[in-house]
Amino acid sequence: MIWLKKVGISILVSNISEFINGITDLIFPPKSVCIFCKKPLLILEEHEVCKDCISKLMYLHAPLCDICGRPLADLNNVCLECKEEKVYFEKAVSVFYFAGLIQSIIHRLKYDGDIKVAHPIGIFMSYEIKRMGWHRDLDIIIPVPLHAERLHQRGFNQSFLLSEIMGRECRLDVRDNILKRIRYTESQINFSKFERIMNVKDAFYIENNKPIINKKILIVDDIMTTGATLNECSRILKQAGAKEVYCITAACPYHI
Repeated sequence: MIWLKKVGISILVSNISEFINGITDLIFPPKSVCIFCKKPLLILEEHEVCKDCISKLMYLHAPLCDICGRPLADLNNVCLECKEEKVYFEKAVSVFYFAGLIQSIIHRLKYDGDIKVAHPIGIFMSYEIKRMGWHRDLDIIIPVPLHAERLHQRGFNQSFLLSEIMGRECRLDVRDNILKRIRYTESQINFSKFERIMNVKDAFYIENNKPIINKKILIVDDIMTTGATLNECSRILKQAGAKEVYCITAACPYHI
């Protein structure tokens, strides 16, 4: 009987404690923190990023290539690469320069497994899609796929995470079972443009082309450098019957 009383008292104390904590949270709500820097947010914003971090994000600005969306060194409308190479996508855009805060955030996402940061990045990318007006015409969002071995190593595909957020925000269907990567490719960080092209050549295939025939597709990736990966994905999609292909990435470097 004594132990039953002790258990009862313990449960009562626990319930009272939970009740007090609940009341305290109502009167003094726990502060939300910035997903990027972990500092308390004064006001819970949609993207959950503090004003200080937002001020550190470097948005791309003109002049940009009309086709690939990368920064231009001059006032020409199209970069030299897009003039010389066959481009299979209609247009590509990036949101940020791949430098400073966004570079470290993407690194946290890809290599540290901090998948929470994908949410605000995806939100910012959604803003760009809406600004371009693409959300009204697109049919399907397709993330750049990872090879099965790389996916097993990382545990997630960062492009798919970003695609899910954009799909929800823009009310577009996201399909990660159409475009597949069939060949394991080396990291392209230190590759030249030609090496990047050869590295991804014939690395992708379409598992089922029925959903993309005569459709307008948006390909999503985290970073655009030379655009070789996006262009190869676009080539395969067009070859399989896609009507138009557009691309968006979170960031791209100042120059190649």
